[in-house]
Amino acid sequence: MFQTFQTNGTLLEPKQSCASTVRTPENIEAMREAMTRSPSKSTRTLSRQLGIRRSSLQNILRNDLHLFPYKITVAHKLQANGRQQRVQFATWVYYITQHLVL
Repeated sequence: MFQTFQTNGTLLEPKQSCASTVRTPENIEAMREAMTRSPSKSTRTLSRQLGIRRSSLQNILRNDLHLFPYKITVAHKLQANGRQQRVQFATWVYYITQHLVL
């Protein structure tokens, strides 16, 4: 006990670090191939198919493959005839925010 305190500066045992067993080159390559085959497949489905926890799969995607989640958003096309209305609205919002006393 005294020896442990002298070497570690505490009575607690040092934490053992464990090597990553999931982020292996084989799993990383399997993920790369799976994402190449079907890039729109969800991480939940991939984790079930590969037998890897979803959080570990997300770590592989972010840290090893440098892929990041995104969501495609669809916006309506701006029409040329609505330009005057947009300018008028923007001017009104600017005026209100500049002259409104809170």
